Amino acid sequence: LQAIAYNSARGEYLVVWQVDTGGGDTDLFGRRAKIDPGFNWLGDKFDIAVDSKPERAAAVAYNSNDQDFLVVYEQELSSTDVDILGQRVAGWSGGGDGGSELRGSAFGIGITLGIESQPSVAHFPAGQNFIVAYTLENEFDSDIYARRVARERPDLAAAVEHITELYVGQRYARAAPDRNDELTRAVARFRPRPHSQEAPGKKKPAEAG
Repeated sequence: LQAIAYNSARGEYLVVWQVDTGGGDTDLFGRRAKIDPGFNWLGDKFDIAVDSKPERAAAVAYNSNDQDFLVVYEQELSSTDVDILGQRVAGWSGGGDGGSELRGSAFGIGITLGIESQPSVAHFPAGQNFIVAYTLENEFDSDIYARRVARERPDLAAAVEHITELYVGQRYARAAPDRNDELTRAVARFRPRPHSQEAPGKKKPAEAG
């Protein structure tokens, strides 16, 4: 199990998990569930992020404005280049494009030549958008960034906003909404990372626009 979110309008859950498909590849799948009165799966599992490149570390949030979900995750391009992508998932079975489970296609949220990792996502009903917080690592340091994702055009994410700087070897971000819809509610959470895992040979990338 990677992540789970609750659709309050339908009393259903979206469960997201990661599968090792072999050869160093991992993919993300989803399935709906309901507790009424016991736990019951609804429908079959479906693809969320299935590519030849590893997708992992999913997080998900429910959008109460449109009754759908945003799943964010890592996609590894190389050992020194990892991006954060997003994928909208319909709030009910068959509610996606052409009767599918997905709305639109995957889109970039954090894409540089560094390592974006550990995404976290929250939905702000008042602002009618999502906020995605994540860590950006390079050979110099590890910083927390965040990006808003609009409900109208999720393929066009807002500019990246630099939240806070961390010492090298420490990371993790968590997005959490509050009643004032403050972007600074992307709260940094820290955990030491072994020096051997640092990305070599990376120059600090400029913030994306």
